[in-house]
Amino acid sequence: SRILAPSSGDSIWALVVLVVQIGAYLVTRILKPGLSAKIEAGDTAHGTILAAIAVTAGILNAACMTY
Repeated sequence: SRILAPSSGDSIWALVVLVVQIGAYLVTRILKPGLSAKIEAGDTAHGTILAAIAVTAGILNAACMTY
């Protein structure tokens, strides 16, 4: 079994994934004002929404990278 070294394409995908995750977070913050304050106040529903959006964006990223 051969160990694969990361290629420059992997670095590009890592940047794309980072941008998508940050974008998903920013869109969520725009659509749900006061999100961070509500999470800090112990509102688990808002934390669950943010977690679900982050996981969804991650799954979409993984699906796009799998060909």
